[in-house]
Amino acid sequence: MRNNKILIINGSMPHRQPHVSIYLRLLEKAQVPYDIICWNRKGDKLDSIEDNYVVYNHPTNDDFPAWKKLFECRRFASFVKSNVDKDKYFGVIVFTIATALFSYRFITQKFKDKYVFDIRDWSPLMNVSVIKTIVSKLIRDSYCTCISSEGFKHWLPKDYLYVVSHNIDQNKLQLYVNASLLPFDNIHLLTIGNLRDGVSNSEVISAFGNDRKFVMDFVGDGDAAPFLKSYCIQHNINNVFFHGYYRKDEEDSFIKKCDLMNVYLPNNMLSNYLMTNRFYLSVVFRKPMIVNEGCFQAEMVSKYHLGLVVQRDKNMKEQLVNYINSFDSKKYEMGCVDFLKMVCEQVNYFNEKILDFITAK
Repeated sequence: MRNNKILIINGSMPHRQPHVSIYLRLLEKAQVPYDIICWNRKGDKLDSIEDNYVVYNHPTNDDFPAWKKLFECRRFASFVKSNVDKDKYFGVIVFTIATALFSYRFITQKFKDKYVFDIRDWSPLMNVSVIKTIVSKLIRDSYCTCISSEGFKHWLPKDYLYVVSHNIDQNKLQLYVNASLLPFDNIHLLTIGNLRDGVSNSEVISAFGNDRKFVMDFVGDGDAAPFLKSYCIQHNINNVFFHGYYRKDEEDSFIKKCDLMNVYLPNNMLSNYLMTNRFYLSVVFRKPMIVNEGCFQAEMVSKYHLGLVVQRDKNMKEQLVNYINSFDSKKYEMGCVDFLKMVCEQVNYFNEKILDFITAK
């Protein structure tokens, strides 16, 4: 008789990473027991912990230099190894390149072809040739490797099949919302989620700051929040409002109140190939988005007519006003439908693949 549990290794707390819940739903649907070893990076206050959670309570800092981050990841990997009874599990689901890398021998020696490698994001470790080689082996020896964006194929090893795991609550794919009607009298621009980047968001604030036709809401916390608040104070900008941390069940109400979604990011390796949560929320709730040119999200916006691709060397406000004045609601709605149809097909394939993995005999 096989071991009856799945082990999940996650370098953060699951409530901070919505994609983990996608796997948990499938495990619970199939009635497959699981344990989670996770890292309380942010030092969250944990009032109660489920019996199947093993928490590494060691707060860390996103601003640490690269060597310190690597050292911290290595300590977490050591914690994982010391808290695993290998004989309890028939398979593993491991998230992120760094976590999989430092658990490489443990995973590949004991669970070859019996682990799911979910990459999630680009890592600067991919700049190191020997790391690329190890990542290729992790991909080759996995049951399957999941990516949250097809844009990752630009920097991942070639000649492998990847399963797309979209950053969307699958229940929301069943929603139907009529396309927003533009133009607006007052344009409500929403930025929701983890506020990671100060520079690109300050560009948005600068473009629409103190214009009475625009209201900007920043909903969520993150490392960039203090900088953005200081930026508004320093430049006497009074049409920007910060709401801080929000519960997941509050998310829909914030989105329904807005007219446009801000999905404008910096141009770098981390941002250029990902698909953000707010991208999907923009489409599901029919709130046209603004994105920066030169990234994979911009390719999707152009292909499906989901919003405005901003050219950085031109006036952002002028570009948005022109977009609003020429908005075609029918074209936009058709694009949303086509995009979500594609997502649903990939979600169904992902679900089938993971269910096959967790129920394999």
